[in-house]
Amino acid sequence: MTTLHPWLQPTLTTVLATRGQCPHAIMLQGPAGLGLPDLAMALAHALLCDTPIASGEACGKCVACTWLAAGTHPDLVVLRPGDGDEDTGKKASTQIRIEAVRTLIETLALSPHHGGRRVVIIDPVDAMNTASANALLKLLEEPPPGNV
Repeated sequence: MTTLHPWLQPTLTTVLATRGQCPHAIMLQGPAGLGLPDLAMALAHALLCDTPIASGEACGKCVACTWLAAGTHPDLVVLRPGDGDEDTGKKASTQIRIEAVRTLIETLALSPHHGGRRVVIIDPVDAMNTASANALLKLLEEPPPGNV
């Protein structure tokens, strides 16, 4: 489970209180260093947990939480700028490219693997170039069921 900064706990509690009516998209915005990637991950853990605790947070013990802790949950997709590859000479990217968004679109067309819900984290969203943002816009307008 992700350790959350105390100043982000009220936001997590507020969002989890509406777990049954969770919107298909949540934008977290704030200055760098605030810990928003940790908040996004805590939300993802809570939404993917099989047996959340009374507050709605992840239990840390179920199968889904075990996968999340190992970084192998099949229904958590994290979209970030691309890494480099020394073998091919490909340099690291500072942008989220359209190829990554197209792969995301293909993934979201399939049913979630476990628990009926898939969570996508785009970090940072402003790393998308114009083509990537335009491709993602259709998903935001008409999201496939079971995706947050």
